[in-house]
Amino acid sequence: MLLLFCICVCLFVLLNVVLVLVRWRTRINMVLNLVNRIVTFERQLRAHSGRPIAALRDRDTIVAQRLPVSGATSATPSHHYDVVAMVLTPSEQQFARVLADALPSGYTVMMQVALQRVVAVRNPRRGQPWRDKRWNQISQKSLDFVVIRSADSKIILAIELDDATHLQANRIARDELLDTIMADAGVWLLHVPVHAHYDRHALQMQLLGYLAQ
Repeated sequence: MLLLFCICVCLFVLLNVVLVLVRWRTRINMVLNLVNRIVTFERQLRAHSGRPIAALRDRDTIVAQRLPVSGATSATPSHHYDVVAMVLTPSEQQFARVLADALPSGYTVMMQVALQRVVAVRNPRRGQPWRDKRWNQISQKSLDFVVIRSADSKIILAIELDDATHLQANRIARDELLDTIMADAGVWLLHVPVHAHYDRHALQMQLLGYLAQ
């Protein structure tokens, strides 16, 4: 019995020794890896110590080669998109210049603004505007010009420049719907007929009437 007890004690001690050695081996390997990294880093510093500027230049060159180039890339399919020739028509460009001159300081003109950035669906169905049929009435429309207060981006007035196309039946229906939507949202909408020339002073007086409200 004594012999069996001694054997059990020896086995227990041997097992604990093995467990301790395994734990310390893992820690020793971690320390050795850390020392190896430090030595490697030190060697690299010594190798580049004589040419730090060149090393930086090489690094910057590698980084620049990895940066994406603005415009067409290998991941972008070609011949699928074209930039539009102009954001505004010539008539809109002419009016935009007069409008910018007629506005007093403190106000900014935004051009070709999506209607959904000006008005929002009130109490949308299921909390999602796109689920509401009213969303379809504004999602594909835009406003020619929107006047905002520069200090807080508050929408003051929207302007539609009406050319001959606004006399067409579909455009008349569109304008009537737009007038209804803007009035319901509480936003002034001014219709300005297209002219060859615009009276800046007269437009300024008309704008001041809206800005004062």
